[in-house]
Amino acid sequence: GVNSVEKRTTLNTNVYPNPTNGVLNISNKENEGLNIMLLNAQGAVILQTTVNAFDATRFDTKDLAKGIYFLQLSTSNATSTQRVIFE
Repeated sequence: GVNSVEKRTTLNTNVYPNPTNGVLNISNKENEGLNIMLLNAQGAVILQTTVNAFDATRFDTKDLAKGIYFLQLSTSNATSTQRVIFE
């Protein structure tokens, strides 16, 4: 309908390096807070945090098992999931 709110699927964020072998950096270029969830291949939440608008954070991935993970980033009106590889 006319009043429906479209959810965006792209966020103005930067995740690097990917693949990573120790540190995963996430920078939030959105003008609102960003919720971050790191999920393993089975969908279990490994890490969860938030980043303020125009701020950045980093995950230390050295103690996590190597493999494929999914990074779910969300704001109040958009959600984006991307695959990250830990080597």
